[in-house]
Amino acid sequence: MPVGAPYLLHSVPEGNKAEAEYVVSRSDPPRADLVTVTGPGLGPVVVQQSTYVSIDTTFAGFGDIDLFVDGPTRTPVHCVDNRDGTLTVYYVPQTPGVYFLRVMFDNSHISGSPFQVLAVPTIVTSSLMADHDKTDFSFSSMSSGSPTSQTTPCVQ
Repeated sequence: MPVGAPYLLHSVPEGNKAEAEYVVSRSDPPRADLVTVTGPGLGPVVVQQSTYVSIDTTFAGFGDIDLFVDGPTRTPVHCVDNRDGTLTVYYVPQTPGVYFLRVMFDNSHISGSPFQVLAVPTIVTSSLMADHDKTDFSFSSMSSGSPTSQTTPCVQ
């Protein structure tokens, strides 16, 4: 198959001289490994303050994004399609503790998902942020089955 899209397709049904033009786009299969997540919402985050992550699907092909936030309390999310291959997802952790941000693309976890996010009270934020470079906030590969998870499908 030739590289490059979109393609212009001319169709002449049953030898009829009337032509119809169609624009056809080609897409590779969805690739969850090419989706990236960045932003302050990867932690540590401050309780009862809005935070966000940016999800970049620019090179991943077409597919659905599913986002789950599992934690000590129900955590609703708000997903904004930036219409440029990226999404911005906002959430507000309500209580201190460990949250898991799970991002799936076309039913597959993206690299690093689930992300382990520490939510801290405002009073300890300054000392935690000062020690952030010295602390290992490695990502966990475990899955949380918490009944308090909230999912938001983001379709591009």
